[in-house]
Parts: sequence; structure tokens; C-alpha cells
Amino acid sequence: MKNVQTSPVSRRSGLCLALVLLVASSARAQSGRQEPSKLKQPQQLELTGWELKEVAFEEPHREIQGDGTVVLRPWGYQLIVSAKKFPIRALDPVVELGDYRLHHWEWVDDDRRDAIVYTFWNTDILRAERPFSVVYLGDETTRATFEEPLDPEKLRRLSKAQRERLAVPDIESGRIDSRDGGVVRGTLHLKESAAVHLAIWRTDGTWTLGPLVRADDEGHFEQRWPLIEQAEATALVRLKPGTAAPVTAMMTKDLPKGAEILDQK
Repeated sequence: MKNVQTSPVSRRSGLCLALVLLVASSARAQSGRQEPSKLKQPQQLELTGWELKEVAFEEPHREIQGDGTVVLRPWGYQLIVSAKKFPIRALDPVVELGDYRLHHWEWVDDDRRDAIVYTFWNTDILRAERPFSVVYLGDETTRATFEEPLDPEKLRRLSKAQRERLAVPDIESGRIDSRDGGVVRGTLHLKESAAVHLAIWRTDGTWTLGPLVRADDEGHFEQRWPLIEQAEATALVRLKPGTAAPVTAMMTKDLPKGAEILDQK
């Protein structure tokens, strides 16, 4: 094999060419890389409104149960959430209502994409006012919250005839209309197995659970309790079936386990 001799000039030319290629490669890599501050950041949703209604489906809606079985539903509740725009993301927008989440959604209008409808059947969600926010799963920077909670009183119901034909259940609910001179007035609609108490909250952060609330056949109640005049706020507290009998007329830091506030004023 012959040895090839290279001159100093040819070696310098080769080094220069290699340096030029290295600089060009580095420049291309830099041009394809954006500074962190210039990367497109996810934007918080700009919510514009909501609507809550009962609906009768032309074709029964398929509800998939936890065990994988399917139940055909001829009716349902729909929550329509509007925004300036819902961006297309890899993960879904989820409605959070306190401890409840709504996952199943579809566009109201595929072209505009400024409103989403969530369908659900859990009547427990509509038992009380609940904090109301929308967030894309896994990205808290997109979270947007309505100033006012979801108010079940704004539910637009089907006609009485439709509700009876479709066997739409009554919704448990409780509302305080007024409190004055130690008397609380409001409305209450409950299943027979549920129990609702009055409760008061003081500025020192303590609660006192009071008497059972009893409504008439139309769901109206008028309950007298002198301690109301000492309270910062009065609440209707529903105790879940099976909850141990609570201690009443005693100041406590927290409400009994299994208690749920239906309304507070």
C-alpha cells in the first residue's frame, strides 16, 4: 500500500472546511429551537355562560356503567358550557362541581367550537349549589371558574307529562329563602330516608347542629330556633342515610361526618 503525503496547505484547507460545516450545522440547530419565553403557552379558558336542562332523547342514550355494562337512558341532564373558544388539546376539558366531575362531552356546534354539552344522570350533583370550574385534564394553567356556583334552581325541566312518562326522578333539594327573628323559612324536597337539620356557623369557626327541619306537603318549611339570631350564617345540613345520630345544640369545629350543606345564608 502506498503512503499518501499531504502538504501543510491541504491540511489547513481541510480544517477550514470542517469548521465551516460545524458552524453551519450549529446555526441550523439553533434556528429550529425556540427560546422558552417565545414558546406558545396554554391559555386559561374564557368562560361566557352555562345552561342546565332536562332532555328527552330521540334515541336512547347509552350510559356505560363501571362494570362495562350499558344502560339505555331515554332522558338525561345536560350542562351546556360556553366559552370564547375551546382549544383542541390532547386531553379533554372536564367540568368540576365540588367533589363531582363530568367527563363525557360533545360539541354543540362542530364548526364554532365555543360550547360543549355534558350529559349526566347523577341527581346527587343537583342536590345543592356547587363550585363550578372547567379544566383540561393535567393542565391547571387552563382552569377557569365561574364566579357563581352551579345553582340547581336554574334547571330547566321537562313538562310534567314528559317527566311522568319518562320516569324522571325528583331531585332532593333544600333552600333557605329568609331568616329573621329566630325563624328560618324555605323549601325542602327529600327522599323519606334523608334527614335535614338546621345548623349555625359563628365567626370563631364553630358549628352548632340544630333541630330537624320538617316541611309540609308542598315542600315549604318555617322553623324557629332562637340560636339563629346569634349566628353569622344559617345552613340546611343533609345527613346521608346511615349517618350516626348527631349531637345537637353543641358547638363543634366541624359538621358531623357524612353531612352535606344544601344551602347557606
